[in-house]
Amino acid sequence: MLVGMHDRKKMWIIGSTFIFISALSYFLFITAWLQMILFIGIISWIRTAIGVFALAGGGWNMYSYFHEKESGCEVVSPTKRQKIMKKVKHIIHEKSLFLAIL
Repeated sequence: MLVGMHDRKKMWIIGSTFIFISALSYFLFITAWLQMILFIGIISWIRTAIGVFALAGGGWNMYSYFHEKESGCEVVSPTKRQKIMKKVKHIIHEKSLFLAIL
């Protein structure tokens, strides 16, 4: 999204903010998972339940893959994806730096 911008200062501010917020959110997410995994590691029946749930989910995904080959993995339709990208580009190219960062 930043490639087409002509204001280098704004591009650096938006890019740096994105990288910092991404790193912070990943750090918090991974820390929370680590604490949960350390807690769950103590309780054996929860580990067994998670394993059964993971196997059932994997089996369901395999079943869906072999019976619905033509549909593939589609999260968002192409028209909706283009609409979202157009909105993001419009926000990034706004004059307000605060709105672009937000």
